[in-house]
Formats: sequence, structure tokens, C-alpha cells
Amino acid sequence: MSWFNKKQNKQHQINETGIKILQLRASELSSERLSSLDFQEYKTVTGHMTLYLTEPRSNILFKLSGGRYLAKDSGITIDMSRKFKTGFRVGAFFSLTDISDEEFGEGSFDKGFYFNIPIQSFFTNYRPGLTSFGLRPLTRDGAAKLNVGHDLYGVTDSASAYNIEFGWDEFYE
Repeated sequence: MSWFNKKQNKQHQINETGIKILQLRASELSSERLSSLDFQEYKTVTGHMTLYLTEPRSNILFKLSGGRYLAKDSGITIDMSRKFKTGFRVGAFFSLTDISDEEFGEGSFDKGFYFNIPIQSFFTNYRPGLTSFGLRPLTRDGAAKLNVGHDLYGVTDSASAYNIEFGWDEFYE
């Protein structure tokens, strides 16, 4: 289930809020039974409320997300990214959760960075889509979110009044 709300104030600062709740039922490979490939059942409900804030002069997107992660830990994620006129986006994030050090070592803290590169930059004619690269130095279970592909912010962002105005000068090229 997802919900999304978008508002733009007089300073052209965009304030958005999104809520996503997901129920997960998965099988997890048991390390003790690796040779027989036996799986364990795993069930959890994960969900996050996210506040999106775009600073229009620098085109920096701030995302503050709080909720429950896949390892049943609760916490916050702060993500900052900048989108350039070419469509290239670079960002970094960090997460803090309530999971103990005994359970996952350094699992209560997560950090990383990412790049989104528009596919059209590799071709002479227009092609929609992005290719992405990201790095997380710790791949523990703490602060892990379920990757579901597209969230409502990503789907509606390109049609926002701010982004249409931001890329308007390239419309006639």
C-alpha cells in the first residue's frame, strides 16, 4: 500500500510526503543447512513514512524516512541527492536503527552513495530510463529496505511543475 502527497509553496520549494507499507513473506537460506539447501520461513511487515524536500536553487533533494526495516528494526534514513540538468543524479545516505550490536555487529548504522545516469546520455536520440550504481560498505541486515522498483515519488517527479520548468530550455533542442 502506498500514499503520496505533493505541495509546492511560494518559494517554489517542493514539500512531499509518502507512506509505503509492505508485507513480506520470504524463505531465507539457512547457513547450517547449506548443503541440503533447506529454507527457513521469514515474515515481517515493513513500512516507512518519507518526507521529501527539494531546495530549488541548488536542486538538492532531502529525504527523511522513518519506519520499520526488513530485520524488524526501527529507525531513520536520511538521503541527500542532487539532480543536474543532464538528468544525472548523485546522492548519499545514512541510516540509524535500534538493532543491537550483538545481533548484527555494526548493523545499527548503514551508509552509502549512488549515481543515476540517464540512458539517453549514451545515445544520439532520446531513450527513456536510468542506469544506476550504488555502494554500501556494510551489507548487514540492519536498516535494509525492500526494493520494490518504482516508488510513487519517482513515478510522479518527472511530471512535477518544478521539473518541467527546470528542463524547459532543453525542450526546443
